[in-house]
Amino acid sequence: MKTFSYSYWLAWTFVLINGFMASTPLSAATPSPSSLSREDLQTVGIEQHLGRQILENLVFTDSIGQTVNFSSLLSRKPTLLALVYYDCPNLCTLVLNGMVSSVADLRRTVGDGFQIVVVSIDPTETPALAAQKKSTYLLRYSRGQHQEQEWSFLVGDQTNISRLADAVGYHYRYDSYLHQFAHGSGIMMLDTRGHVVKYFLGIEYPPAEIEKSIQLAQAGQIGSPVEQFLLLCYCYNPLTGPYGFLIFTVLKIGAALTVMALGWYILRQIRRENTGKVFS
Repeated sequence: MKTFSYSYWLAWTFVLINGFMASTPLSAATPSPSSLSREDLQTVGIEQHLGRQILENLVFTDSIGQTVNFSSLLSRKPTLLALVYYDCPNLCTLVLNGMVSSVADLRRTVGDGFQIVVVSIDPTETPALAAQKKSTYLLRYSRGQHQEQEWSFLVGDQTNISRLADAVGYHYRYDSYLHQFAHGSGIMMLDTRGHVVKYFLGIEYPPAEIEKSIQLAQAGQIGSPVEQFLLLCYCYNPLTGPYGFLIFTVLKIGAALTVMALGWYILRQIRRENTGKVFS
């Protein structure tokens, strides 16, 4: 009965894996149904409007249903602002989590020289939903006293949302098929006069940089722009799912490296067998 060498089986394993990778549909790269075109998505992102002042007559509703004049709210103290939507299934939670984690690592507590304001970009969301989110993140933060008044979770109509988003350079699009918003990831620091002082792009924000931006806002100074690459890395693309392109690219590279390593190992084993035959 014929016996097959170990390298023989490894070689066939390599062939099968390689054939499987070549024939398997790359479903991760296949676009999901969407009402947004790639051209639409090119308009999505955060344009840094450093020094731009927010309009004074914007009006929102807070988590207990009270009307809030946005300029009056900002005039209290420097503000760390996040634009999200509360029912977001993907990126918004990461943005808020990153923001809370960063301020939790500061020596000062929220309320000591700055406040947090979160505004929903979805005009259909309600104060009740805002209240749920506020409760969640106050519990997650769990530092300091009288935090209830230092965190504002707001909702508003389309006009006020659009005017605020335009002022801070937050460009987003609504996907009517997926019922989701395509948007960038980031937060920003505003001073008490409503000027944009600093942007933080992505989903992780260094506490030391947050502290510097608070000091800049207190001094009435404007920070420097940050690298836009950070936003592009973390941008949600509804055509491929959250982080789809980035993850899929990493997987392809990993698969290629695995096949190369396996091929090298097989060749090494074959050479050893051939060397053994010569000396036997």
